[in-house]
Amino acid sequence: MSLRGLAATASAGGARGEAVLTVRQALELDVLRDVKVVAGGAGLDRQIRWCHIIDNPEIVQWIQGGELLLTTGYGWPEVEQTSRRTIRALNAKRLAAILFDPGPFLGEIPANVVDEAARLSLPVLVAPRKLRFADVTEAVGRELIRRQYEMIERADRYHRQITAAAVEARDLNDIARTVSRLTRRSVTIEDADCRPLAHADGGQGPAAAQAAGGPASGSVPALRSCRAAETVRERLRSTDGAMRLAGRAACAIRAGSELLGYLWILEGAAPLGDLELRVAEHGSMVAALHILRQRSQAAVEARIGHTVVDALIRGDVPEEDLIERARLLGYDPGDRYAVMIVSLADRAGRSRKWPLSTREEYYRRERASQIVRRLLGQERLPVLSTYSLNRIVCLLPVGRMTGSDGLRRFARLVHEHLHGAGGVAPLLIAVGSAHAGLSGVAKAYWEADRAIGMAKGTDRVLFFEDLTLAHLLAQISDSASLQAAYVRTLGEVLAGPDGRAVRETLWALVDSGFNREAAAAALGIHRNTIRARIQRAQALLGRSLDEPAIRRDLAVMKEIEHLLDTAARPAT
Repeated sequence: MSLRGLAATASAGGARGEAVLTVRQALELDVLRDVKVVAGGAGLDRQIRWCHIIDNPEIVQWIQGGELLLTTGYGWPEVEQTSRRTIRALNAKRLAAILFDPGPFLGEIPANVVDEAARLSLPVLVAPRKLRFADVTEAVGRELIRRQYEMIERADRYHRQITAAAVEARDLNDIARTVSRLTRRSVTIEDADCRPLAHADGGQGPAAAQAAGGPASGSVPALRSCRAAETVRERLRSTDGAMRLAGRAACAIRAGSELLGYLWILEGAAPLGDLELRVAEHGSMVAALHILRQRSQAAVEARIGHTVVDALIRGDVPEEDLIERARLLGYDPGDRYAVMIVSLADRAGRSRKWPLSTREEYYRRERASQIVRRLLGQERLPVLSTYSLNRIVCLLPVGRMTGSDGLRRFARLVHEHLHGAGGVAPLLIAVGSAHAGLSGVAKAYWEADRAIGMAKGTDRVLFFEDLTLAHLLAQISDSASLQAAYVRTLGEVLAGPDGRAVRETLWALVDSGFNREAAAAALGIHRNTIRARIQRAQALLGRSLDEPAIRRDLAVMKEIEHLLDTAARPAT
C-alpha cells in the first residue's frame, strides 16, 4: 500500500485518458493549433510517449513506439513501394503520428503516404511555415511532464486517503465510501460467502448497473449478482490484483492464503484507469486489515465469554459471582438451557477430542465458530460459546426459540450451514436436553458430551433425549450379557437364509414406530414384500409384532446391536 506503488502506476501511464497525451490532445496545444491532419484522422487517440526528430533513410530502426515523429522528409523513400512499406513498418511499431515539415526536401506529402496512412489510421500531420521542431518538442515534453506530475500528485493524494482509511475507518462502510469517492464508482464489499458487508453508491444510476448486467436500482446494492457462479469466485481466489468481468472490477480480500471476501466496483460505460484499479487493490488490502482487526477485537470479547461459559458448564464458581458475569453476556437465569457441541472430526473421520496443531485446523474451527455465531445472531439468540480443543460449545436458551421444535430446528440449521461451508466438514453435532438453573447447564453439557461418546460416524445431528435407552444400556459393563440377550432374542432370525432381510425389516419398523407403509418406503420395497417379511419374522420370533412387549424388546435389541457393533453377525 505504498506511495511508490501508486506513483509507479502513474509514471507507467496512469489512468487512461489522464496521464497520457493523445495526438488529439497534443493538437490543442498552442504551438500545434495550426497543424493540419491530412491522413489517419481515425487514429488521433493514439498516445504520444515522446517526440523524436529523424531525417534518416533508415528511419524505422530508430522507432521504439509511441513517438510523435518530426521530419522534414529528407531521405524519405522516393520509390512508391518502399514508401508504402515504410508507413506499414512505422505503424507496426505503434508510432503515434508523423509531422511533416514540407520544404526544400519534400515539397508536398506524397499521395502514397497519405493513402497508406489513411488505410492504417496512422495520423499524418503537416506543419505550417515557420514552425520550429524545437518548439514542438519543448511544448509536448512540457505537457507530458505536467500530466505525469499531476498523476503523481493524485497518487500521493490517493495514498494519503487510503492510509487514513486504514487507520481511521470505523467500519467497512467507511472503507467502501473512501474507495467509491476516489474511483467515482459504486463499491460493494462481500464476505467469503458472497454476503454483502458494506456498500457505497457512486451515483452512477441504474443505466450503468443495467449496462453491466446487474440490478437496475438507483442505489446499486449487491454487486455480486453479476458473478457467473462458482467459476468466477474460483478465478477471483486465484488472481492477484484486480480482475475485470461483466462491467465490474473485483479484488479478492486476503490475509495470507486465507480468503476473507471480495471488493466489487461497478465500472459502467467508462472502464477504470490503471490508477483507480490500483486504488481498488489497496482498498482490498485495507479491508483485509480491518477485518483482521475486527477479528482480533471479537477474539478478545470471545475470550471473556469463553471464560464465563467454561465456568457455567463446569459449575465450579460461586453462583452469585457467576450469574452477575453471565447476565452481561445475555444469560437469563430464569430460562432453560440446552448445550450444543459442534465436534470437528479428525483426518480419520472420528469425533473424539483431539488437540489442534496447525494453522489450517485453527482456521477450520474459527470458520465454524463464525458461522455458528452468525446463525445465533440471525435467530436473535445470545452468543454464549466457548472452545474445547476441536469442539465448539454453545448454550442455547430454549425459551427464546420459536415453536416446540425450535431447538431441533436450530441444530439442524447449524449442521446444514456448516456442512455446506468449505473446509469445515466432516463434523458431528450433539445436543443435550434443556435444563433450568446453573446446575442444569452442567448437566446439559454432560448429556451432549455423552451423546458424542455414543455416536457412530459423523455428519449428523444427535439429541441426547433420543439416546436415553442407549445411554442406559451403555452403563452395563457386562457386554457378554448384552450379547447373550441379543442372540437369545434374534438368534432364530439371524440364523435363517433370509436373516439379513428380516433383520433390516425389523429395524425399519422400529424406526417408523411400526408403521408398515413408512417402513416399506424406507426400505424401497412393495407392501406385499414387507407383509411377507413380517409374517416370516413373527414365525421366527414366535410372537406377534402387534404386542407392545415385543416392540419394546426389538427397540432394545437395536440399541444393543449399535453398542456392540454386531450388525448382521450370525448367531452362535
